[in-house]
Amino acid sequence: MLSEALRINSTLVSLDLQYNTIGDVGARSLSEAIMTNPTFTRLDLRDNSYGELGVQTLSRLCKANSSLKIKYTRF
Repeated sequence: MLSEALRINSTLVSLDLQYNTIGDVGARSLSEAIMTNPTFTRLDLRDNSYGELGVQTLSRLCKANSSLKIKYTRF
């Protein structure tokens, strides 16, 4: 639901989602949504549950949008 909202939102610029249980599918869904939202500039996904696939997805998002700042780590 959050990803769907990010696709149409044009005012939110920053989102802190630290310490959630966001996995690879969630990281991909958020990345896809943010790709369609040019106003979004900051995303904090530190300390979530995604693995290598989630990290790769987030890395591609960073490369595609140079104005976007993402903080992410993986356990």
